[in-house]
This record gives sequence, structure tokens and C-alpha cells, in this order.
Amino acid sequence: MTEFASFRAREGIFTKDFVMSTAKTMPLASWWTMYGKHLPVLSKIAQCVLAQPVSASAAERDWSVYGQVKSKARNCLGHRVAERLVYCHEALPLGEKLQSAAYRQTPADWDKQ
Repeated sequence: MTEFASFRAREGIFTKDFVMSTAKTMPLASWWTMYGKHLPVLSKIAQCVLAQPVSASAAERDWSVYGQVKSKARNCLGHRVAERLVYCHEALPLGEKLQSAAYRQTPADWDKQ
């Protein structure tokens, strides 16, 4: 928490204007590698977060299911009920998969990233 507070307060190297302006022009993972050396924990977290691929596929899948649930035939279906039906459509197969005795998942090793 002290590292984050130091970053937010723009202490140390973050007081220099060119450091903050380069964050707008260079890739952020490279920026954290270059300027985040004195904040090792925050820099590591930022690099892990920035390495995550950006995708809207999960949201688009939910919108597709929502379109199937709330069709012209079910137009009077309330938003809250439709939202719960979409949740059930997505969560029930996952719950069945997790309840399966044969299901095994190896945890991700965050230190190797």
C-alpha cells in the first residue's frame, strides 16, 4: 500500500514531468519496467495486469444469450428476470463441471509470469 500511495502522491522519480508524459507515448508495460524499479511490488502487479489480453468475448456471449432469452415472444419479461436467466444459463454448466469428480484444474503460477 505504501508503494501505491507513493505513486499516487507522485513521489520520487514520478515528480518529473517527462516521466509522466512518457507514460502517454510508450507501451505501459515498458514504462513500468523502466520507471517502476523503486516500486517493485506495484511494478510487478502493473506488468501482470497489463499482460492480460483484452477481449469482449465474454460480454458478447452474454449479450447473445440475453437476446435469446428476451426475444419478441418474451418481450414482457422483466429486466431482472432476464438477467437472472442469463446468469443461470452461464453458471449452471460451470457448476456441473466443477462438481464433476473428474474435473481437475492446475492453479496458475503467478511468479513465472
